[in-house]
Parts: sequence; C-alpha cells; structure tokens
Amino acid sequence: FSNKARVEAMWEEFRAFWLNPRDPAHRELLERYGVDYVIVPQLFMRPESFARMFRWRLPLPEYMVYDVTAVAELPYLELVFDRDGAQVYRVRRTP
Repeated sequence: FSNKARVEAMWEEFRAFWLNPRDPAHRELLERYGVDYVIVPQLFMRPESFARMFRWRLPLPEYMVYDVTAVAELPYLELVFDRDGAQVYRVRRTP
C-alpha cells in the first residue's frame, strides 16, 4: 500500500483522541486534518446493542476503554445528531 506509514501515524493520532479526548491538543489535531464531524458509534454508548447488530467483524478490543462520555463535554464539539446511542458532533472551528 502506498503511504501506509503515513496512514498508520494518522491512525495513532486519532486513537490518542479516543483514549484521552480531554487533551486540549486534540482540537488542533481535528482542525489540522480538516475533520468536520466526530462520530460516536452506537456500540460505544450502548454496548448491549452489539448482539442485535449486523457486523462483519468484532470491534477493536480497546474500544471499551475509550472515554466516549468526555466527547460530550468538549467545548469545541456540538452535538448535531443523537439516535439510539449513535452520536454525531460538529467540530467548531477556532475563530
């Protein structure tokens, strides 16, 4: 694959966001990559729903330690969709 190292580095940066969303550096991370929306999957908010989901593979085991409740507290994210545990947040840009 071309640019594999670059993609893996980006993945690690975004993984850090989920492990510690309260880190103020993550706002700059989202802006740097032009992220407009942060999606919190239903499975993160309602793990009991997994048994009813059609999935082709299990999620990463570490998703259970992601601090997804902190996402709602971030001042630079605005909740724009919330249904059955699935949430979408719009990234507010720095003025």
